[in-house]
Amino acid sequence: MYRFFGNFLWKDNSGSFRCKLTCFLWVWLLFAAAGYTSLPAQSSADSLRIAELSKNLAGFVKTNQLDAARLTVDSILEIARDKHMHQKMADCYNNYSLIERKRGNEDGFLENSAKAADLYLAAGAFPEAAKSLSIRAQWYVDQKNYPLAHDLFSKSLELREKAGDTAGIINNLINIGNLNYIEGNPDEASNYFYRALRLANNLNNNNLSGIALMNLSNVLVQQKNYVKAIEYLGQSLEYHQKDGNRKEEANVLNNIGIIYFETGDYKKAREFFLRSLAIKEELKTDPAGLIKIYNNLGLIAKEENNPGLAEEYYTSTLRISRQAGDKSGEAVALNNLGSLKLLQNDPDALPLLLQSIELSQTLGLKKLTLANYDNLQKHYSAEKRWKEAFEYLMKYRALSDSIFNEESAAKIIELQTLYDTEMKEKENVILRERQRVQLLRNRLLTLVTIIFAIMAGSFFFMFRLKKQSLSKSRLLFSKEKELAQIKLKASEESNQNLQKMLFAEEEIKKLQAITLEQKKQELVSAAMLLANKNEAFERLKKMAEEIKTDEKVDSAAKAKEIVSEIDRQTDFENQWDQFKIHFESLHHHFFDRLKSKCPTLTNYDLQICAYIKLNLSTKEISRLMNIAPESVNTQRYRLRKKFDLQTEVTLDDFLHSM
Repeated sequence: MYRFFGNFLWKDNSGSFRCKLTCFLWVWLLFAAAGYTSLPAQSSADSLRIAELSKNLAGFVKTNQLDAARLTVDSILEIARDKHMHQKMADCYNNYSLIERKRGNEDGFLENSAKAADLYLAAGAFPEAAKSLSIRAQWYVDQKNYPLAHDLFSKSLELREKAGDTAGIINNLINIGNLNYIEGNPDEASNYFYRALRLANNLNNNNLSGIALMNLSNVLVQQKNYVKAIEYLGQSLEYHQKDGNRKEEANVLNNIGIIYFETGDYKKAREFFLRSLAIKEELKTDPAGLIKIYNNLGLIAKEENNPGLAEEYYTSTLRISRQAGDKSGEAVALNNLGSLKLLQNDPDALPLLLQSIELSQTLGLKKLTLANYDNLQKHYSAEKRWKEAFEYLMKYRALSDSIFNEESAAKIIELQTLYDTEMKEKENVILRERQRVQLLRNRLLTLVTIIFAIMAGSFFFMFRLKKQSLSKSRLLFSKEKELAQIKLKASEESNQNLQKMLFAEEEIKKLQAITLEQKKQELVSAAMLLANKNEAFERLKKMAEEIKTDEKVDSAAKAKEIVSEIDRQTDFENQWDQFKIHFESLHHHFFDRLKSKCPTLTNYDLQICAYIKLNLSTKEISRLMNIAPESVNTQRYRLRKKFDLQTEVTLDDFLHSM
């Protein structure tokens, strides 16, 4: 994975299925061509002929003679068809697909790859079928058709699980994880990488464990969790060192350097880049890796304001790119050199940028072309050549809009593919349901036919019996008629009894309703009488208080006696307990339910809730409670808060629902 153009870092992702799968495909092709795939029993002559053709095929592939390679596969396929070698036929179609892909014939690649997968499945060669599906999935990844890639990778994973291919399962999990990473689903990607890591550890496969950790570190870097990412890369480094995998060790060192660069620690970043560079120069088998390292070192030198050293590294990048025939790397190196010289107002910047733009346009590297347009308009603006500056500015804007539109179109295609896939799945579900219904109908029809046949046979047998014994039949008919009359009479009596029972139930319900209403009325009446009594006592109490203030001692003593008596009569707590007993005889466990909803409710709160349950108005409640109506409303508001009621739920509805 890497960032493009101008100031960019090259990241080695050994878990990336693109580079690993491409190498694997051609290795597999060579092995298949050399006759290492399993063959059914065949004659000695056929074996020798296929071995000879396979040897020729391997040579043609190595020398990139694709037409000759295809003709050779034609010959092998002819023998395989004649001898019914299904797996060898699948190998041939797989080889066709790889040849067509190298030619750039995408339709031919997809068609032959699909045939190969079908033939492998028919032959029960699940690992080979899984590989074929993965090849097509990678092609869809390159086309950014992620839904179809997901589908094929998932099917490949199912086949590997069926075959018990643990190493293949790990690779598939890493592939699907990388696909989620590309789509911007880091959590889902991490899940797949962790599953792959656990299996790789159980398998004691250091290489796959290191790859899984490398991919997990990429997710952590995306989430800015650099400390954990470096920890995982350190573990990955240990695995590759134990395995002696120097190439992957260099890749891990490069990625650690990138993290230190991202965090601004250029000294440590340079240290790890140089360690990675030393291994790659020692191996001398990875020019692309050397290009990445030199480019990253050049970027550090540029950030540290050391243009001379940066130019040296970028020049090395350009030299190696040209030696390796890496046109893409060459275009990027030219852009980097041109951008560096542009900052120094060096006239050599212009030819470098023009060479870069020519290559990037030829290779279809739109983002690199965009970066070159930007640099050129800056160059011409600095020289006050406004016409050229304006032309490149317009090109920059047009290409920028084009890239944006392509990305939007790709997103629309992705969404359309998702929709089509979903609709197809729905159609399959409907089809399966129709097939299931049809199967049930057929079974039901068969069952009905059998029943009718049994009934027809029974009727025929009965007819013969009746014909042989007409008198017995008449007697039987007479008995049946009498039995029918008895049943009819019993049914009528049963209906009458049922009607009586229903009538009795209705009467009981009416009586219960009347009793319930009477209890309600009694309760309300008791409450109102209680209120009137309390009001009367309250007035007497006030009168007694007035007498109490009289200077005459006898009157005061008398008043004190009246007040004491009234206090005894207005024992609110005792009256409330009596009221609760009456109330709960009508509304069982009402107060318990309220308490379970809100344990902090007081007797005062419960009393107001009971009055609301009895449908008493605010004015009536204020009389019963001997408080102002405003206080009742305040208390209702506090109860709403205690019960934590939503705005749309009224207190009355809540209490009536209890």
